[in-house]
Amino acid sequence: MSVYIGNDVVDLGSEYARDKSRDHRFVGKILSDNEQEIFSKSHDPDTLLWSFWAAKESAYKALARHDPFISIAPKNYEITWCHSSNLNVMTGIVRTGIVRTPTRKLTVFSYHDREKVCCLCLSHHVPTASVLVMGVHRLDVNNVEYGVTTSAQSRFIRDKARLSIADYTDNPLHHISIIKPSHQDAPLVTIHKKLSNIVLTLSHDGRFTFYAWFLGKKSDACKLSTIPARKVSTVQPAQNHHL
Repeated sequence: MSVYIGNDVVDLGSEYARDKSRDHRFVGKILSDNEQEIFSKSHDPDTLLWSFWAAKESAYKALARHDPFISIAPKNYEITWCHSSNLNVMTGIVRTGIVRTPTRKLTVFSYHDREKVCCLCLSHHVPTASVLVMGVHRLDVNNVEYGVTTSAQSRFIRDKARLSIADYTDNPLHHISIIKPSHQDAPLVTIHKKLSNIVLTLSHDGRFTFYAWFLGKKSDACKLSTIPARKVSTVQPAQNHHL
């Protein structure tokens, strides 16, 4: 059974994101009737709207990896938030929930603070003894190497993901590559020029980038066999990568 994983990040400070909750036409295209009812009662409608958006986008990316013809219509991905936890004013709020998609249910984890929303969608059942590594980074607009263009954001997040994978798998950085066969395809990870079993998802928006990668177990990194699905028992956070 395949592992489903997808992610998304939204920069709440971007011109596009600010005050979008007042755009009733946009809200009507994105949210189901049930979601709109919850949204109408929110004290922070912009953040909730983008939390819904990011969760739906994450779910779509998780499914599209296996079915490129899956529906992209946001209303076909309905979110039910199950639990939220206030960390503190500085670190933000974490939500968990379920995404009902056209083909299956996925688990969604959402984080937001005053600057950004991050979401990660996963299969309900994933392998035991597995590893999930995540990293959220702010782009340095003064860094001449990366800047703030879309291509620069993409290069920046790939470099951060490669560093994380190299560190965990004990491989030299130059042996880790991230490739995309086409613009619409999910990113693939190669180690020593061989396709790995690492399942990687990438997202960037405005000032922020977010990567997440999944591996059944460390010894499987360079194996080409499909990872069987059971249950996550180990989560390995990325070093110095904080939401």
